[in-house]
Amino acid sequence: MPEGESQATRRRTRRAVWVAATGAAVLHTGAVLWVWWSWAVGLRSGLLVWMDLPVSLLFLEARGGWLLASSLVLGGLQWAVVGGLLSALLGAFSSRR
Repeated sequence: MPEGESQATRRRTRRAVWVAATGAAVLHTGAVLWVWWSWAVGLRSGLLVWMDLPVSLLFLEARGGWLLASSLVLGGLQWAVVGGLLSALLGAFSSRR
């Protein structure tokens, strides 16, 4: 952070990143549960793997409840990181203008 940036600004930035990360994880959870309950067995596992692609390589062999739990936890963490990073990058870009 630049020298002249106040403590309050840093706190707002951290809060915005936290809210974005939490929102991304909640949206991911909703999407995973919707796919799990509304899609056929073979199709839902393939879709969950594509939704969480880089991290899904860790749980590619999982089936049933393990697949759901792995996608919720690992995929949720992945999308929380993505949401937080996007928020931080957009905030940094907009503050420079």
